[in-house]
Amino acid sequence: MVGAEWIIEDIAGRGVVDNSPASLIFLPGGRLAGNASCNSLIGQYSLDGTSLTITPSGVTMMACPDALMTQERELLEALGMVERYAIDKDSALILTTESGDTMTAHRR
Repeated sequence: MVGAEWIIEDIAGRGVVDNSPASLIFLPGGRLAGNASCNSLIGQYSLDGTSLTITPSGVTMMACPDALMTQERELLEALGMVERYAIDKDSALILTTESGDTMTAHRR
């Protein structure tokens, strides 16, 4: 999981905007980087077995089309509620929130 760029393909069963740049990169040392759909994001993460806590700490402040801005808000909200992860049989990263919603991503 660490070091690869994960392209987000689904947020809570609603898919993503076509050709969306939404992505996450889990860097060594618990640092997180990526693209929230419109803006770059940074944050922290903590792994303990399959438990995962993500704390987004900042995003740039560009304005984008409404669809991307809506997706970005949904993504950032969901990231803050992630409590576990799994890699499925298709090598997809599945992030699961405390409410049971999932986000799915594949390595670039």
